[in-house]
Order: sequence, then structure tokens, then C-alpha cells
Amino acid sequence: MVTVDVDPWVTGRAARVLAETGHANVRVVLGDAEHAADAYGPYVAIPVTVGAWDCRGDGCSPRAAGRSP
Repeated sequence: MVTVDVDPWVTGRAARVLAETGHANVRVVLGDAEHAADAYGPYVAIPVTVGAWDCRGDGCSPRAAGRSP
């Protein structure tokens, strides 16, 4: 398993917590997910999660952009 993030605080914390809890089979990579983990593939599946911390109000809503949710 490989996890990738662009934030060094997130990857540092993830690596520490994974090590503390005995999850040695997870590789934590700092970088842009487009190519940062290419060396560790090939991959069977790539689940993606995203946070939009700087969206305020309804500005990030699909409806606000004229799309259906």
C-alpha cells in the first residue's frame, strides 16, 4: 500500500502513526500524486480522497456550478 500527500506535516504524521501502530506494509510518499509513487507500482486500484479546505459556503457545491450532485 502506498499513500501520497503534498503536505510534509501530513506525510510525517502518517508515517509516525503507521509505525507506532505496527503498519509496516504502508509506504508514505511526499509529493504530487500524479507521478510521486510511480516507482512503487504497478497498482491494482487507486482510491483518491480530496479535501477542499479553502472552499467557503456553497461555492464548491456542484449545484452552485450548475452541475447535478
